[in-house]
Amino acid sequence: MEHFGLSLEEEKSRLIEFGRYAQENVEERGKKAAPFDFLGFTHYCSKSRNGRFRVKRKTSKKRFAKKCKEMYRLIQKIRNWPLREITKKLNQRSQKKSCSWKGYNDMLKVYPIVPARVFVSVYD
Repeated sequence: MEHFGLSLEEEKSRLIEFGRYAQENVEERGKKAAPFDFLGFTHYCSKSRNGRFRVKRKTSKKRFAKKCKEMYRLIQKIRNWPLREITKKLNQRSQKKSCSWKGYNDMLKVYPIVPARVFVSVYD
């Protein structure tokens, strides 16, 4: 981690048993591998459709609950607004209509994306 200029926070870090072989070892004891939260997602062990090991992710319960509470507070605050204004305010949180594919492709002509280059492999 020093190579990337990162350091571990001892109080927030712990070593957990996770992965294909960890899943097999834990199953022998009659348990499941413990999931963990990282970057707003809960990572857990599972199997693909053909039975191979796979790491799956879902939204962290903490983050989801936090956003639900935030929405609840917002709705409480704007409860007495006209329905049209409430709908307009709530739709501002969605970015589905912010850019069409045509607009995005036009933007790429002006601001082209630089191809990604790997300098250091994190998998070696």
